[in-house]
Amino acid sequence: MQRFQVEITAQEERPAPFPPSPTPPSALFLTQSKTRRRVSNKPLVVVVVVVVVVVVVVVVVVVVVVVVIVVVVVVVVIIIVVVVVVVVVVVVVVVVIIIVVVVVVVVAAAAAAVVVCGGGGD
Repeated sequence: MQRFQVEITAQEERPAPFPPSPTPPSALFLTQSKTRRRVSNKPLVVVVVVVVVVVVVVVVVVVVVVVVIVVVVVVVVIIIVVVVVVVVVVVVVVVVIIIVVVVVVVVAAAAAAVVVCGGGGD
């Protein structure tokens, strides 16, 4: 029994297989915090890149939609102006034709009256 206890005691007194760390705990903490910062910066960079890409895509989509809307509005306005001009021209032509017809009819009626009634008054 004594011998067993002596062996255990001898094993407990042996030095540790690895020497204690020469780096003081404060330096270890700094190294760990730098490592943590690097690791935590990568997801932050990814998030920033994703946000920038999403913002750029949204801006491009909004600009394209606005340009399409403006083009459609301009085309519709041009079509409306052309239709109004055509209608005005048609109305003016019809009115001129009506005026010419009325004048011709009045002149013809006057000429017929002159012919029927016998001309000048001697």
